Amino acid sequence: MEAKFIGNIYEDLLEYISDLTVIDTHEHLPSLEEKRDKDTDVLKEYLSHYFSRDLISAGLSQRDYQKIVTEKLPISVKWKMVEPYWEVSEYTG
Repeated sequence: MEAKFIGNIYEDLLEYISDLTVIDTHEHLPSLEEKRDKDTDVLKEYLSHYFSRDLISAGLSQRDYQKIVTEKLPISVKWKMVEPYWEVSEYTG
């Protein structure tokens, strides 16, 4: 009987949560087009906030971080600098 009760709570919660509209995904990326850096790439934008600290804690050098966010380098070159630390930092946020 207890398992059925727990099952009902689970189903009720699942139904309620499934109907919720998610409004704030807690992103730290610029929301307005005019505020965005026009000379950017996915790594430069993604590393503009907390995750950069996680990568640096995992071993990414400050020098390489600065290159990634300030220099015009191919994304493949930037990725080679970041990749060794990405998986180590994947679940830190």
